[in-house]
Amino acid sequence: MSMQTPSPGPRLSDQAYATIRRLIIECRLAPGREISEPELCLMLGQNRAGVRAALLRLAQEKLVQPIPRRGYRVSPLTLQDARDVFELRRMLEPPAAALAAGRLRKVDFAPLDAAFDAGYRREEAPTVAAFLAANRGFRLLVTGAAGNARLVEIVAGLVDESERYISLTLMTWDRSQEMLRGYRALRAAILEDRAAAAEAEARRQVEFARERVMEALLAHEDIARRPIGYAGG
Repeated sequence: MSMQTPSPGPRLSDQAYATIRRLIIECRLAPGREISEPELCLMLGQNRAGVRAALLRLAQEKLVQPIPRRGYRVSPLTLQDARDVFELRRMLEPPAAALAAGRLRKVDFAPLDAAFDAGYRREEAPTVAAFLAANRGFRLLVTGAAGNARLVEIVAGLVDESERYISLTLMTWDRSQEMLRGYRALRAAILEDRAAAAEAEARRQVEFARERVMEALLAHEDIARRPIGYAGG
């Protein structure tokens, strides 16, 4: 009788990465704050090797910046960076949406329908994280249907870079219904093969998201000065 080897659980570095990333996205590790490996090990109860590997991955994603001989800094949220990221998204995502028109079916959207219908609750961080993941999945589904792998890679990076900004708007306002309407409008245009409408709706969404981000940044000018806090979970 053959015996199955139990599948290994998540690596400690993966666990550390997921936890630190979530804390950065939720601004519980405040933008602009310096962090160190020993500090994070103590905070998370993780070993140094796992935390170091996690920080290297986060640096590749531009969520932290290495500081020689001192540790890392959580990358700041700035108006200029937000403008740059959303300007690039505005250049790339609307044409991709036009190309995606007629190339997706209802079944392709099925996993996202329930997530957008459910929305999120600002006071419950896990629901915000799930909503962010659904939004990311939607953007990459549409871009992927355009049929250009390099474009998907670039847009994925931009969406990842904008995630903290979007998170800030979700936690500032309840955007569930607003984003649900946008999701349904773009979904319908793509399913009905209306390329011009899909392009226009994608452009509207990126531009509106940019406006919301600017408002949120101005409303939270002190965010980079918040102390580091971690309550677990």
